[in-house]
Amino acid sequence: MLRKMALLCLCALWLAGCKPPLNINTVLKEPHFAGTVEEVRESSFLVRVADGEALRSSSDLVEVSLDVELKDTRVELMSGDELTIYYDGEVLESYPARIRRVYAVQLTSASKLGDWVDLGLVELTLWRDGSESRREINEKGEINGLFAWFKALKLKKLEEGRDFEEAERYDFTLHNLNSDGSEYGSTEFQVLLSPSGEGVLQYNGEWYEVLNPSNPLAN
Repeated sequence: MLRKMALLCLCALWLAGCKPPLNINTVLKEPHFAGTVEEVRESSFLVRVADGEALRSSSDLVEVSLDVELKDTRVELMSGDELTIYYDGEVLESYPARIRRVYAVQLTSASKLGDWVDLGLVELTLWRDGSESRREINEKGEINGLFAWFKALKLKKLEEGRDFEEAERYDFTLHNLNSDGSEYGSTEFQVLLSPSGEGVLQYNGEWYEVLNPSNPLAN
């Protein structure tokens, strides 16, 4: 009798510890929250928890590990990206709070860095002091420099556009090319810099404050 009871207890513990294989369908049932990327670090990133999320009552800022278990959901992140994070439900109490076991990361905004894949040509128009100058950039080193500049931007999403006294405006068109040189996609965006050094980014109809504005051609 005791042996049977012990066996039943072991079975119960085993079943309690069993979970279905992790995939895109099962992960949606796990604890999760929405937020906006504040900063990307070497092995983690900081997320500003969205208003209305229960987690925000504990901490408005969370450090999240970049070691995502569901590999298919791994994406390259940058400041300003909006996302949903699925995790094991454990939050380490600190400030910022910390999440170490991350099941999946799902972007809910367009992947801005994804628009730089297979980039073969950048058209750039600079507006300054009422005049314009145009450039076509197709040299790999220059494109990589522009990508490094863009990836390093620290962005804060604005709910709407605002009046902005511009000293310089950079109009970009990114051209994505197949291996045979034919174009399969393009993206347009603008960066505006004010006389006082402020900056804003307009991307896919969304406006962002640039917290670290700089000249994109300085790289």
